[in-house]
Amino acid sequence: MLLSTIFLLAPLAASAAVTQTTISTSEYPIGIDSDSSGNVYIASQVNTASGNLGLLVIPVSSGTLFGVAVTANQENVLDNEFTVRGVAVDENGNVFYSTSTGAVYAFASTATTLFGINVPANTRTLITTSGYLAGPLEFDSSGNLWGINSGTNPVGVLPVSTGTLFGSSVTQNTVSTFPMAASSWVWDIAFDASGNLLYSDGWGNQGVWIYPKTSGTYFGQSVTASTATRLTVFDSAFGRAAGIDTDTTGNVFVANYGNSIYVYSPAGGTFLGETVAPGSLVQLTATSGLTDQGVAVVTGNILISGGLASTFKFNDPDDSWLASSSSSSSSSPLQDSSSTGLHGIFLHISGHGSVYGQVAGTPIYYGSYGIKPNTTYVLSVQSVTNPALTRTLLATGTVNGGGHLDARLEMESLKAGTYKIVMTGTHRLGYPLVLTNYISVDAAGNFVSISPEHLQPTLS
Repeated sequence: MLLSTIFLLAPLAASAAVTQTTISTSEYPIGIDSDSSGNVYIASQVNTASGNLGLLVIPVSSGTLFGVAVTANQENVLDNEFTVRGVAVDENGNVFYSTSTGAVYAFASTATTLFGINVPANTRTLITTSGYLAGPLEFDSSGNLWGINSGTNPVGVLPVSTGTLFGSSVTQNTVSTFPMAASSWVWDIAFDASGNLLYSDGWGNQGVWIYPKTSGTYFGQSVTASTATRLTVFDSAFGRAAGIDTDTTGNVFVANYGNSIYVYSPAGGTFLGETVAPGSLVQLTATSGLTDQGVAVVTGNILISGGLASTFKFNDPDDSWLASSSSSSSSSPLQDSSSTGLHGIFLHISGHGSVYGQVAGTPIYYGSYGIKPNTTYVLSVQSVTNPALTRTLLATGTVNGGGHLDARLEMESLKAGTYKIVMTGTHRLGYPLVLTNYISVDAAGNFVSISPEHLQPTLS
């Protein structure tokens, strides 16, 4: 059976305005990332106001990070390496950062081995040196470390194992390169959930590009494996594309150099107060004039924007796009639903237990016979208590060859009320399948009821 873990990392709440917070006076950083706790790391090259240069962290709580005492929601310097250019956090919370000389360093909270290098706890350690890893950094889902030398071509990778990437042989712990389109000035890179490499071109060819793993159709456009292709859906707005990042449901966020952040959403949704139709590119007006280069998606539907004079955090509690700190830098401590012995989709609210554990042991959907194998399904939620709130995407999933769709969906918080959860997919006979179920949540955020199993929509 297919076992997947899906997260909704945002609260559903009554309407509220987008909040904008200045989190750092670092100017126009393009190297921005976060860990699974929501701590934000910035490669600070220019910082006139505070003078803090190097690897910065804006932690969510005060304490100690990598042996350094830090204060919540403030700039804290982890390393005053003033030539810092990029930063990326791996799935274990180890922080890697690059310099303009091509040196790549790492911090680990416990002693470990990274890319064949012994890294003592809380000690800056040189991992490798390469001119192709001298700018923004990014991990893919396999743990390979990718990077660039801003404004140049090609893209570099430090492979975690020997094998094949994008059709080319690579050697463990040895930097390899992949050429992008001729004349490209690669400014930033990101990976989607399928492992395709996306990059922004800020000068040479300009625009947003894809370097796909396989041939096929992407955003309605034909692409060829391991061949850089300009994504025309972005052409109406770009121009000089600067920072780029993705989330785990396929939304792509791109900074328009010196302007604002745009989002392209295949499934649609609400982003920083902007309603985005499926397959649309929309400017996030809340970021207008506050974006210069970098952009990062952070746990909790938060966007970080590297502005001209400061670095900003944007959040809107009404949003519910499924976000992660990056497409590859978060991991889940949750167990999958196979332990229940039932096929289906289970809900779980962080800190409040699960539907299976609290409400009669029933999943929100169960069964597998009626859904077509090797298809995808979409879950969305809409408040019944407050019907003025639009339906928002929870997650997408894949049905395996046996028709199984086991998953466990985690949500940060829900306001008290009744909600309907809608699943859309494909019936085994080929026609559209739309199922609706209802849940109730109390004032403390606990599930208090779910449709009993004999009243639930089935997949048979």
